[in-house]
Amino acid sequence: MIPQIKNISETPYSNAYQKIQVKLLKNLPTRLQKQINLQEEFVQYVSQPSLNKVTFFDLLLKACINNDLVLAENQQFIKEKQKLQLLDLFYQAGNWFCHAYNLDLKRWFVLRLDKFKVVKQLKPDRVIMSKNELSESYQEYEQKHYCIPYQCLLTKAGEQKVKYNSYPIMKVIHN
Repeated sequence: MIPQIKNISETPYSNAYQKIQVKLLKNLPTRLQKQINLQEEFVQYVSQPSLNKVTFFDLLLKACINNDLVLAENQQFIKEKQKLQLLDLFYQAGNWFCHAYNLDLKRWFVLRLDKFKVVKQLKPDRVIMSKNELSESYQEYEQKHYCIPYQCLLTKAGEQKVKYNSYPIMKVIHN
C-alpha cells in the first residue's frame, strides 16, 4: 500500500509496518483496496530510510500525546538534563525530531530524537502550558525566530534542490 512506510525504523506502537499496512488496507472499502493494489503495480516511491535508532520513541510520543513534562539529556545544544515540554514529533531527511520547549530557559528547540541519552517522565513541579498554549507559543516563536529576510537567485535546478531539502517554514517566492 505505502512502500515508503517500510523504510522508517520506528513505529509508534512497535508494530511492523507491514502489519500496520495490512490493517489499514483492510479497513478501506473493497473498491479502494483494489485501486490501491493496482496503483502499487505502477507507482514506485523511494524515500530516505530512517538513519538512526530512536531509543525513547514511545516515551517521547506519549509525552506529546499526554502533554507530559520530561527530563531529558541529549547530545545537542545543552548537554545537561533539561525539563522539556514536547509539542510534536516529526520525520525529515531520515531523522526523527521534536519541537521542545525548555522550561528552565523558556526557549524553543528542535531536537533530534536519536540524540537523547536519557528521558524520564516527570510530574510537573510548576504550572506547564496546555497543549493549545504550547502550540500558540511555538507559532509565536516561529514568527519571531524565522523572520530572517533572505533572497537569492536560483536556477530551476537550484529551486528544485531547495524544495527537496527545505524546512516547512521555508518558502520559494517567484518575482
